[in-house]
Amino acid sequence: AVENQSPDVVICDEISTKEEVEAARTMGMRGVRIIATVHGATLAELAHCNERGILVGGQTSVTLTDAAAAVRSDRLKNVPRRAKEPVFGAALELHEREHWIFHPCVKTVLDHYYSNELSAAESLTPGVRREVGVVPERDSFLYCGICVRSPCSSLSNCSPCRSHADVVTTPGAVEAAIRDKMGHR
Repeated sequence: AVENQSPDVVICDEISTKEEVEAARTMGMRGVRIIATVHGATLAELAHCNERGILVGGQTSVTLTDAAAAVRSDRLKNVPRRAKEPVFGAALELHEREHWIFHPCVKTVLDHYYSNELSAAESLTPGVRREVGVVPERDSFLYCGICVRSPCSSLSNCSPCRSHADVVTTPGAVEAAIRDKMGHR
């Protein structure tokens, strides 16, 4: 249908199989805009998925020179990188019913993730939008309202962001912080 009808936009629910991923990739290459749901807690988790990871650029491994590895906070020589252009330009992570993280540029956030560098996103709740730091963590992200305003000198010193645990917005953290402040458990 996409080849014969030339749609501008395709909306689909729950891309999950290899065939659906390939269809979405093909549509994206033809210039069709895609609005879709894909299951995964964060973009980082999705990037590590063998079947659906191609939607956000896939992953490959590269070996760095000694000098390039020395610049990284983790000093790794063999590191992952984004393999291709992502199918999706932006992404919205649904953490809870009324808490979302918006990544305006999938390519940028994943490139920073693979380089173990801080990037920015928007934490959204009904009526409230605030910028948060996207802190790379092993196979995932932490979201920190402090790091985005005053980045830690080194992500490894940030531990990552454990010193800011009261402002880290991971799934459940916003509601838990509200309950704690109100004295509810």
